[in-house]
Parts: sequence; structure tokens; C-alpha cells
Amino acid sequence: MEALPSGGSPRKLTRSQSNQWIAGVCGGLGAFFKVDPVLFRILFVVLAVTGAGLPIYIFAWLIIPAEGRSESIGDTLMRKFREGRTT
Repeated sequence: MEALPSGGSPRKLTRSQSNQWIAGVCGGLGAFFKVDPVLFRILFVVLAVTGAGLPIYIFAWLIIPAEGRSESIGDTLMRKFREGRTT
């Protein structure tokens, strides 16, 4: 997911390595949307009470790459799965 800031170069959604409690998902979302990551943390806790928060957080952890990386954990797992299946 990318957004064009006023500078013209696209911003990329990544998991934060410096502002993380668990996997950096909320820190990355906060940086991308330019809001306090605490808002996303509260949202995930509220969603966790309903039963949806943990699966959504895990899904985000799998598909959002870490800061400084171009490939997410999900991409890496899928590539390894495909390589194992084709050889």
C-alpha cells in the first residue's frame, strides 16, 4: 500500500522496528497514516474482545513487510512453499 506525499515519492506501509510492542504493525500503521500508534493499539484491543482483533493483527503481520525490507513474512513463506513444491 502506497500513498503519494507532497514530495512526489510514494510512501510504503511497513512494520515499525523502532515503535513496536509486539510485531510493529500498529507503529507502522501509525507512521503511514500519520497518527498516534496508540489509536491502532486500542482498536486492535477492542477488536480482540470481539474475536476479530487477533486474526486481523496476525494477517497484517504476515502481509506488511518490516521496515527496511521489501518482502513480507507471507511473501517469504509462499516463495519457500512454491520452491519446495516445484523441486
